[in-house]
Amino acid sequence: MEARLLTEMTWPEVERLLRLDDRLILVTGSTEQHGRHLPLGTDQFIPQLLARRLSEQAGVVVAPVLALGMSELHTAFPGTLTLTQETLQTTYLELMQSAYRQGWRKFFVLNGHGGNRKAWEWVIALATKIKPDVRFHLTAWWQEPEVRALSQAEYGRTEGHAGLAETAGVLVYDKSLVRVGAATGTADHGFTGDESPAAFRAAYPSGAIGERPGEATVSFGERMIERLVAKYLHLLDEWG
Repeated sequence: MEARLLTEMTWPEVERLLRLDDRLILVTGSTEQHGRHLPLGTDQFIPQLLARRLSEQAGVVVAPVLALGMSELHTAFPGTLTLTQETLQTTYLELMQSAYRQGWRKFFVLNGHGGNRKAWEWVIALATKIKPDVRFHLTAWWQEPEVRALSQAEYGRTEGHAGLAETAGVLVYDKSLVRVGAATGTADHGFTGDESPAAFRAAYPSGAIGERPGEATVSFGERMIERLVAKYLHLLDEWG
């Protein structure tokens, strides 16, 4: 079936569907540097790809992507935009509350950016306390064991920010967006996420954490996406 994107549906279509299905896919990402070879929308594009494929198979509605996140760490690189933690928490909470009033109760969060996780955890803790009938799945696709295992089997290693997995994901989303010839990175030497923006850029001059992100392929990316979709479909079906 075609993906059910909320922005492309009419209100009568949503009304009919809500009588049958109270699941909603939420997509959150960032607009931040991803090395010299990947676009600033990487953290939006990969979860959008996953959301579309899940919707095509499970028929679940996909909400519009929230394309800004907590990206302070990357602000030493041109183009990165960020929100504060407080703004992000408020935004996610109000989004959930608005969707709840419309009738959705089960929220499958495809979050593409690690910096957003704390905001989501805060919202989920609060929402499930005040709304006992609300359910959440909060995902971090790049941390899934299936992704790490596939990378180890294919390359004998895993890579971090703008590394093999993210490069492969964007290749599947739209390979024309990957500047393959510019794909360079620096091996992870103790990245914590608590560095200052200047310290992060000094440690990882290209912005990518990983020695050879340019080795990523469409084939690797497709297998990665297929495994993620299969896993997430199972979780959605448990709610069905």
